[in-house]
Amino acid sequence: MQLTPEDYSSIREYIKNPTRSGIWRLSANWERSGGVSSIVWEQLSAKVASNHPIAVQFKGQEIRLQPSSINTDNIKDVIENKITFLFELFKHLQPEDKDDIFAHSTLNYETQLILAAIDTDKIRTEFSKADEFYRQNIHSYGFSTSVRRNRPTIIRDSFFLLAEPPSFDGRLRFLALSSQPLERLKTFLVLTGKISEPSLRKVFSPEEEVFEPYFNLVQASHSAISSDARLSPHFARAFTEYAAERYESSIGALGVIAEDYLTQVYETLLRDAPPRGKTLGQLYDCLHSEVRNLFRKAPPKSADLNELYGKVNEALKASASGSAEMTTIALVLIRDVINAIKLERASTQDAIRQMRDHDAQVTVFPPLIRANLNDLIRYRNAAAHKTRVPLGNYEALRALYSLVSFAMWWQESIEGIDWHASRDDIIAKFVKDAGT
Repeated sequence: MQLTPEDYSSIREYIKNPTRSGIWRLSANWERSGGVSSIVWEQLSAKVASNHPIAVQFKGQEIRLQPSSINTDNIKDVIENKITFLFELFKHLQPEDKDDIFAHSTLNYETQLILAAIDTDKIRTEFSKADEFYRQNIHSYGFSTSVRRNRPTIIRDSFFLLAEPPSFDGRLRFLALSSQPLERLKTFLVLTGKISEPSLRKVFSPEEEVFEPYFNLVQASHSAISSDARLSPHFARAFTEYAAERYESSIGALGVIAEDYLTQVYETLLRDAPPRGKTLGQLYDCLHSEVRNLFRKAPPKSADLNELYGKVNEALKASASGSAEMTTIALVLIRDVINAIKLERASTQDAIRQMRDHDAQVTVFPPLIRANLNDLIRYRNAAAHKTRVPLGNYEALRALYSLVSFAMWWQESIEGIDWHASRDDIIAKFVKDAGT
């Protein structure tokens, strides 16, 4: 089964701003040996104790296993702790799937052995409500029973992610972008007797939990986010390095993608190629420097002190010759000096303001995108220069979020450009939309 357009739409909404959209969480106590697991284990144990060979269809061939060759510890772990097995068990109970499940599935050895050894009719009878609910709300044609940590598992027309598998302390946790799949999952697990004390709520904090499935959801949908084939190898490297927990290398790959997008912004708006060999931060500064130059206001005119000095000399000459009234001349000179001081002060204040505001006064990026780009530049620099700034899972997630939000903003913005307008008018609109 594949993600639907509706799934991609909800993923886009989430990855654009996870803290705003939030995420749904289902947590519960995992009943390790309870419910349907106890029945399955009881039947399998009796089969092993009988010492009769068990016929298993594996990879198209029938294998007859002696009970003494069966690793019961592994089998018990599958029965009690694997959600994938739980789905496989109830899929096997469906009439349309039972006959071909061995010939056409990719079930592992342990699951095939368990299903061959137990009485599924008895399980269907004892868990008839769970069977009916599974058939009506979870199972569908092509349903993949595989449940992997932080990977989308599709049930009917929605999906969920296993965030925390059943642990030694008996807790487990699922995440989803809507409540519907978790409502279905909760009901099914309660009916099978596998969970107790379930809690379903929407989460906006802590940020670490809200961002927990971020990388995997971007990986599952990045082709729908960016159709630029040039960037696919860099995305692939970022995902591979993240999965291997080489976070610095992953951030480095994300920085390369960000440089490409920032170059696109520079060339599209300024109609010129950026200087070569610039880092991400330098490219960001170059873009803002060029944009500021387009909108830089002329500083207030400074007073002409040479002219004022000449007037003073003329007054001194007139005073020495006795040809002018010194009181009037002095007042005029004092007025001119005050005006000169006011002009010089205004010019100085304007220069200080421009230095203080730097690029905050004129930018093409909205505040959120600007903040995310600054975060990405900081992480990129730390990864490139091997600084003492710790770079772990959280920093890699934030770097990816910063990149994705920037890329999505640019794609949406470029669609709204009026290409009949002049270059300066297009830039002016970006600056206005940025709220400056």
